[in-house]
Order: sequence, then structure tokens, then C-alpha cells
Amino acid sequence: MRDWLMLGLILAVMLALSPVVFAQVGAQAEGTKASAPNLSGIWRIPRRPRAGYENPGFSITREEPSMTPWAAAKWKAIREGPKRNQYDRGNENWDPTEIHCLPFGPTRPFTKADTPFEIIQSPDVVYILFELREMRRVYMDGRGHPEAWPFGWMGHSIGKYDGDTLVIDTVGLNDLTWIDVMGHPHSDALHIVERIRRVEPEVLQVDFLFEDPKAYTKPWTGKRVFELQKGRFTEMLDYLTCEDHLMEEHLPRLLRGDAKP
Repeated sequence: MRDWLMLGLILAVMLALSPVVFAQVGAQAEGTKASAPNLSGIWRIPRRPRAGYENPGFSITREEPSMTPWAAAKWKAIREGPKRNQYDRGNENWDPTEIHCLPFGPTRPFTKADTPFEIIQSPDVVYILFELREMRRVYMDGRGHPEAWPFGWMGHSIGKYDGDTLVIDTVGLNDLTWIDVMGHPHSDALHIVERIRRVEPEVLQVDFLFEDPKAYTKPWTGKRVFELQKGRFTEMLDYLTCEDHLMEEHLPRLLRGDAKP
């Protein structure tokens, strides 16, 4: 009988305290949720200065980084040929994406005009979806970069929140993509750190740090700003790299049933 009375007393105390406990748990959960800044939305390169900054054309930097002889030779070849303006990419024959249909890589889409990207945040993964058919996964679950990660087009990205900023650390890239539309090259030793934050309610700023001892003599930085899309502009459209080439060459073969590649 005494045991039943004791059990009843314990249950009564638990029921009395449960609202307090649940409130504390809820507050903790809300605090954790609030600690992650809201960066979600569809973002696009603005056509005018935002937050007191104007993007440097199709480049990711205003000051040219100091290159090693290997990278300088690639940069010279890329920049050869007639140019329409200072931001023209130059010799298109070297363009790995627009001419040879290879993926853009993790940072070049940030410098291509009129192609938005969307940020989707979840507790374990942040997704960056580019209209240019590329997708980046940023792992937020505390993992590190795995050893012997295979070199790839988008690399391996891990992230964390630092106050109001999402910090992304990326390695594991091959050397076949460009850093930006202008054609800044890189090697498979490239290490990228991006800091993404909302500097104004409708303005997103991305600060870049590039470390690549094979291609550059010292680390260098870049910066881009983007504006939040609203209304009819909050739609991501289809984009196909090399669409003209594929529609003119490969699609007719497919429709004819031609076995040749």
C-alpha cells in the first residue's frame, strides 16, 4: 500500500512539473533554431549596387591574385583573343562548361549573370541549388572531410553557423573547372572557405577565401552580393548547358535512331 502511495506521489509531482519541463525544452529548442540565421530564399545578382557594393562584373575579385607559373600560363591562354570588355572571358575554346559541357564547379555559378540560386536549410544539410543545374550539399552535422575523398566537380563541403553567418569549408575538387566566369584557374589542391550572411533583409553577401598553393602564391579573397527574389521571380527555370549544341547535334540523332554517339 505504501508503494502505491509513493508511486502516486511521484506521478503527481511529475504532472505538476511537466509544464515547466516542457517549457524549458521548448525554449531550448527555440533557442537552437533561432541560432541558425535565415538564409533561405531565391537569390540573384542585382543590376545595381546593393549594401554599398557593386559586383566586379563576371569576376569574383577586383584585384588579380598572384599566380604560380602553372596557373599564369593557363590564365594567359584563357585570356587570349579579342575581348568586348574588361570582363569578357576571352578565349572560349578553353571554357570547360559553355564549350565543353562540363559542370560549373562550386563558385563559378555565383558569377554568371541572370541565373539565380536557392538556399534551403535543414538541421543536417544546407542545399544550394543553382538554376545552372548544379547542386551543392553542405553537411552541418559536425562531420569532417573524409580521407581520400574522390576529386569531383563540386567538392566536399562542411559547414557551421558563426553568429549570423554560414561558414562553408570545401575541398576535394578536380582542376577542370573555373573559379569564376572570367576563367581564374585552380588546381586539385584548392581549399575554399565561404562566409554567407544577410547584410540587409533582402541582400545576401558571400565572402570567399581561396587557398591553392599549386596555383596561387598566397591565399586571396573575393566577394559577391545578391538580392532576394520576390513575386513572379521566385521560380527556378530549366537550364541546360550546351543546349544549342545538344539540340542541333545529339537530339536529331536520337530522333533518327542513329546509333552513333
